[in-house]
Amino acid sequence: MSQELMKLVQEMTMKKSPEEALNVVIREYLEKKVAECTAEIQRYEKKYGLNFEEFRAKLNDRDFEKKMEEKYGEARLHMDYIEWEGFTDSLTYLEQKISEL
Repeated sequence: MSQELMKLVQEMTMKKSPEEALNVVIREYLEKKVAECTAEIQRYEKKYGLNFEEFRAKLNDRDFEKKMEEKYGEARLHMDYIEWEGFTDSLTYLEQKISEL
């Protein structure tokens, strides 16, 4: 990382050590991404009235799946599943990285 960029990071975070300054920037970035994932997950939970694990389990019930396909369309239902799973996996990953800082 360039010295100029490191100075800027230290100045913006008001931290003396480059490591501490970078840690603050990374933590804030990760927390922002956590908030974004959480908002998307909540949107799906509101839409389907279930958390992701409940939703995944209910998709094994053909009656539930058929009802959801009729309401939202087969393609949308499957896209929602894929996106929701992605946000759920990303949230787990991001929270792990924050705990490692």
